[in-house]
Amino acid sequence: LFMGFFSEELNIFQPLTNTNFGVPFDKQPISISGFYKYKSGDVFYRVPEGGKIGEAKPEDGTRDKGAVNAILYEVSSDEDKYITGAKTYEDPRIIAKAIFTCAEVDDYTSFKADLVYVAGKSYDSSKKYRFAIIASSSAEGDTFSGAPGSILYLDDIEVSYIPN
Repeated sequence: LFMGFFSEELNIFQPLTNTNFGVPFDKQPISISGFYKYKSGDVFYRVPEGGKIGEAKPEDGTRDKGAVNAILYEVSSDEDKYITGAKTYEDPRIIAKAIFTCAEVDDYTSFKADLVYVAGKSYDSSKKYRFAIIASSSAEGDTFSGAPGSILYLDDIEVSYIPN
């Protein structure tokens, strides 16, 4: 689940590039919050770095975790490229991010994750930004590692921000 859209021209060879994260945002976000419940799948599979999906191996003793994250990144125009699922959190345009890792819980549990600004970067109301919340039942899903059957439920997601 994410704020944004899928690319019109899907790339089956690089599936992480098909996600376009973010919507225009003209406020200074402070945090994301809401409620979640999470159940990990039974067997965690790890894909080695640089590996292929078919190379996944079960990893004894590792439990999957869910994730609810947010990014705020600067763009110079509406036509700027979107941040995608490929190395999302390493993009140099990101000025702030919030990371929340979901533990296993049976009942809806509240969470809050503050946006932390990247060193040397700050919000400037005269600039253009995109904001995205990115949620996954496998926190390492962007490396194709995780446990089949992991389930993340979310409710009442809220973005706190400073209005202009």
